[in-house]
Amino acid sequence: MHPLSLTVRPALSTFALCVAACGGGTGPSLSDGGADSPDAALPTCEARMPLTIGHCVEADTGDPCVSGESEMQLFLPLDEVPVVHPIIGLQGSPMFVMAVQAEGIATGEDLDAPRVDLRVFDGEQDVGGFSSRPIVIESDGLVTAPRLFVVSFFAEDLLGKTLNVTAEVEDRNGQTWCSKDSFEVGALIDAPPL
Repeated sequence: MHPLSLTVRPALSTFALCVAACGGGTGPSLSDGGADSPDAALPTCEARMPLTIGHCVEADTGDPCVSGESEMQLFLPLDEVPVVHPIIGLQGSPMFVMAVQAEGIATGEDLDAPRVDLRVFDGEQDVGGFSSRPIVIESDGLVTAPRLFVVSFFAEDLLGKTLNVTAEVEDRNGQTWCSKDSFEVGALIDAPPL
């Protein structure tokens, strides 16, 4: 063995231990989640493409939207009015009339229309959902899906509970908007469709 190898190897080992222990290096490495790292956290969907979850009420009565024919509907974000009253829907099932709104969604018709998926949870339990390509309204780049009838068979048993809701919209270009929120369940309103 060459005499130099005996002195170089221990010196390199000591240097390596010092760098590891001292957090050496002058910039982010691939293993520490730095900006150039493949493991670097990407912004969440909520941060990149925010979506506002709300509910739909009739402008003249303040009751949940119950008819697709009404033109007097208001989108109310959950952070402004956090209580959602379930209604009895078309076929006698309790449901929440939810809504979503975002900027920049590319709209279309039929199979090109934005796809909306919305789930409601009581803790870990899934208590209602909606998944379809609903009618959307576009005004100055702001797109609203105002009437999402989220069937929740036991909604009347959830009075006063705080439920979590997740929503995702995918537009015709494959772009995705999403959000999470929560709301308090109000009293069941017997509001048959007009």
